[in-house]
Amino acid sequence: MHNWFEGILQHHFKYQWGFSNDHENHNGNSSHDSESNFEPMDLSGRISKLQSGYLSEYNKTQLISNVHQVIVSKGVTRMQRKLRQAKGGRLKASEWNALFNIYIPLSIVAVIYGAQKDVKMSMDKFIINLCALIQCTNMVSSKFLEKEDSLKFSQTYETYQKTYFDLFENIKLQPNHNYAMHLPDHFGWWGPPMGVSEFGGGMEETLMKKFSQRQRLEVQIQEIKEEDNRKSKRPF
Repeated sequence: MHNWFEGILQHHFKYQWGFSNDHENHNGNSSHDSESNFEPMDLSGRISKLQSGYLSEYNKTQLISNVHQVIVSKGVTRMQRKLRQAKGGRLKASEWNALFNIYIPLSIVAVIYGAQKDVKMSMDKFIINLCALIQCTNMVSSKFLEKEDSLKFSQTYETYQKTYFDLFENIKLQPNHNYAMHLPDHFGWWGPPMGVSEFGGGMEETLMKKFSQRQRLEVQIQEIKEEDNRKSKRPF
């Protein structure tokens, strides 16, 4: 399952949307732009051509700003403040999951709304691409899957790949993308990935610890009983 969260989602965010090494420009020089000193461009400069594989600087700044404004209830994974900084952005699998399942759907609307008329078709594909990715992520992170979900995932991921090539021509697919094509088979063999992943392993570790504690407690109880028996056999 980490191949999806820390592979596909991370690749989509960093390379397809252009957040990779966001603190450096293409010449390797440092960029000190921040939300505090960034000057928004007018509407004509807001959306760069998506065929380049990158959101415009305005888009990225706006998106990150919106992500940090999302209010979530207690218990929901909170997004780190250094998401776009050089030392930040190293998200855990659960954080990538929350970013695409919760934060981005609530943050991307304003970015899409400001699209130019001449890239509306690209923005339509952009929306389809993102929605397909989020739907697949929901299935990967689900605790329960129906039999028909394997076919649904396969169809949705195919939609994601088709729009991927239309939008991001210069960005190659990675091995994790090939791995994802086998997920429908995995769903049929083993069920939801959550049950066989590292997250599920954490639950198993907790159960094993409880089992070990119970064993130690039973040994202590047995020792106490034996000691009581020895005391009861002693003459007064």
